[in-house]
Amino acid sequence: MATVQAGDLVQLTNGDFQAVANTRAALLEEQVRRRLLVERGSDIHSPTFGSRLHELKQATRGEAARVLAEAFAREALQPLVDAGQLRHLQVKAQLRTNGIEVTMTATSSAREPLTFTVFTPF
Repeated sequence: MATVQAGDLVQLTNGDFQAVANTRAALLEEQVRRRLLVERGSDIHSPTFGSRLHELKQATRGEAARVLAEAFAREALQPLVDAGQLRHLQVKAQLRTNGIEVTMTATSSAREPLTFTVFTPF
């Protein structure tokens, strides 16, 4: 049997992938990253895993797209909130010339601050 080392990915029973790391914050950041960047529905074993941010490429631009981006990010991260891994989740989206920038801030269950930004091009 192979030994799991720092940097390896392991899949959890809820479909999340978890990176083996030295800190709890690094593990949580990797879970957030995967939930935001993986297209929702792309994993047949966990169809609700991931986000719908990729759908913004076909969405109308402007305020409606910004509101959708915030909703899609919250939806993707809600399982981490429900599990108590993220607290005080705030999501802000800003329109850019060629896409939308979504920034998430929260604290971990260990009260460590976490900030993550993704960019979705149009």
